[in-house]
Amino acid sequence: TNANEAALALARKYTGRSSVMAFTNAFHGMSLGSLAVSGSASTRELGGVARHDVIRVPYDGYPSQAFDSASYIDHVLSDPG
Repeated sequence: TNANEAALALARKYTGRSSVMAFTNAFHGMSLGSLAVSGSASTRELGGVARHDVIRVPYDGYPSQAFDSASYIDHVLSDPG
């Protein structure tokens, strides 16, 4: 959990961006920052902190094997808006 908090802070500081990506259905820990980027809505609600700067990215093969996660991530990263 502490490593995830540090990674989130470092990524934001290094890039100068406030938004981060998190995989769908992922679990990152039980601290407030980790809960905020959790992939589970019910887990996020435990923290009581809504994060509007988290971009949800489907994990490989989710929601179906036909979905190309890598292309989707490339699109999200290249979209300036």
